[in-house]
Amino acid sequence: MPTLQQNKVVWETRHHWNKAGDEWSVSWGSGELEWTITLYSRLHKLLPTGRLLEIAPGFGRWTRFLLPFCESYVGVDLAQKCVDACTERFAAAPHAEFHAGDGKTLPMIESDSVDLIFSFDSLVHVDWDVMNSYIGEIARVLKPGGRAFVHHSNLGHFMKDGVAQIAKTSWRGEDVTAERVRDRLESLGLACISQEKIAWFVPELIDCITVLLKPEPGAPVEAPVLKENHDFAREGEIARRIAAIYDHAPVAKPST
Repeated sequence: MPTLQQNKVVWETRHHWNKAGDEWSVSWGSGELEWTITLYSRLHKLLPTGRLLEIAPGFGRWTRFLLPFCESYVGVDLAQKCVDACTERFAAAPHAEFHAGDGKTLPMIESDSVDLIFSFDSLVHVDWDVMNSYIGEIARVLKPGGRAFVHHSNLGHFMKDGVAQIAKTSWRGEDVTAERVRDRLESLGLACISQEKIAWFVPELIDCITVLLKPEPGAPVEAPVLKENHDFAREGEIARRIAAIYDHAPVAKPST
């Protein structure tokens, strides 16, 4: 069970960040390909946006792609090491700021001030106490009409009496499920737009991508779109295959 303290130790001291987060995009060939093939295809209708909040940006693996799509950006990470790295890496972006957080709350973010919240490949490593706290904060900081794109664990669906019923858990939150997240959103008046359960390089659907909305007062809310995607890992394979065809092409240079 990944505790808050374990997460802090791992990302602050144990992980070397030798590729600034792209070490987890190796199946796609690069972080750029994972963004283009897997993330932007899911996010494109949410972008561009006004104020964007990224929860747990790490060393800016996705931040570099998000910055051109927002008027202002704020990244909050549990690890000071990550905050320092991003502050240095994106020093030339005047509309970006980075803060160290406690891993559960967002006191540096004003209520009703954020248009879009993004978190991918980070909150899968937290248990329900952290996830529940962040959902409450998401409800607070989103503007009416604001949305969030959050990647989280669904491993709780495969737990019984505290024991995983599958071979590999990939250090996921053990008591988080898609259904539990959806129920909590609804209890706070948030609308679940969609949930895509995904198999993260294991046969089981151990992860979920939830897209949610903070409805405008009085606005109708539709039933969520619920999907199961056992072919998620193939997106990396497809990305590598497509890129290999065009690897011979020269790198584009800006015109003068």
